[in-house]
Amino acid sequence: MPASTKLSLTLRWLAGGSYLDISLSHYVSISSFYYIIDRTIIELRAILKVEFKFNNVRVWATTRVRVL
Repeated sequence: MPASTKLSLTLRWLAGGSYLDISLSHYVSISSFYYIIDRTIIELRAILKVEFKFNNVRVWATTRVRVL
């Protein structure tokens, strides 16, 4: 499966899409759907350095927390 299809599937799910609709529209089984979601998020976390700031706490996408 092309990376663009995996990304499409993952982004639709992260945006609140139903796993049933997404798996049917991408022609994948439900077990494959969750495997693709898991692997794609792991790959995105390895590529992107996402950091969220809440008050005086920095939260990285890797779930590390550091109080300033």
